Amino acid sequence: MEKHALVDVGSNTIRMNVYDIDRENSSFNLLFSDKITLGILNFIEDGVLAPNGINKLTAALENFKKCADSVACGYFACFATASLRGTLNHDDVVTKINKALGINIDLVSGEDEALYSFYGIKKYFNLDGGKGLMIDMGGGSTEFLSYENGAAVQSASEPVASLSLHKKFVEKITPTKDEAADIIKYADKKLEKIEWLRDKFNTVFFIGGTGGAIAKIHRARYNHDILSPVNGYKIDCADISGILDYYFTEKQELVSMIIKEAPDRIHTFIPGLILYSRIMRVAECGQVTVSSFGIREGYLMKNILKEI
Repeated sequence: MEKHALVDVGSNTIRMNVYDIDRENSSFNLLFSDKITLGILNFIEDGVLAPNGINKLTAALENFKKCADSVACGYFACFATASLRGTLNHDDVVTKINKALGINIDLVSGEDEALYSFYGIKKYFNLDGGKGLMIDMGGGSTEFLSYENGAAVQSASEPVASLSLHKKFVEKITPTKDEAADIIKYADKKLEKIEWLRDKFNTVFFIGGTGGAIAKIHRARYNHDILSPVNGYKIDCADISGILDYYFTEKQELVSMIIKEAPDRIHTFIPGLILYSRIMRVAECGQVTVSSFGIREGYLMKNILKEI
């Protein structure tokens, strides 16, 4: 067994997972996970990651590297998604961090991001039941992938997500009704580009922090078993719009619920919820399943275990 550390540099959070890997059996177990809510997207101006943002990212990765070394990880890998790939100075950022820490950041394309997330859920869920849809919402982009009988069919990546929507439209912490209306118009315009999203799907998966937060709020809002695991949690599509309606009618109550259940998502939860509600308005499916597994597991399987 080998210990491997894998760091996912996202637009909102940076997360490190440490796994025990058995190469002979192509298996792995998550030992522990740690994250920092950095919000890299907030340090990007005119398409460039500012020096302050580079310094904060470097410090975060240095802390993760020290943590990985302290538990004798034999392997340390790091990849970045929309957080860096869309910046004009990403080559400079990657070079500076490599020189400072000896860490190479793999810039993952939107297409590969969707595939890695698909590989991740495929390992843990049976995807053979007809046509399905995977939605991986991060802070800076959302990846869409349709599959049929366990095989990927089409994918798309759009630079619209929970943190980017907050940065673009919301002046304070949570959106006003007018700001929410602007988010809806913008989201609908982006979703129009993905024509195949209008298909009927037997199964839909939510991947990413916003999806997990929605599961936690749904448990609390609808009095479900608070001990029900987020992974595999099922939500009726009508309830997604129901939570959004609850925000507009009982805003303070829902905000208090977010602070209790998902405090690190207080500013991104509602923009992400609006985007998910608009997606499900287009895609036809009665129920969604939340997955805690996705891009990190898929990346591990493809690039470290080489089993795909």
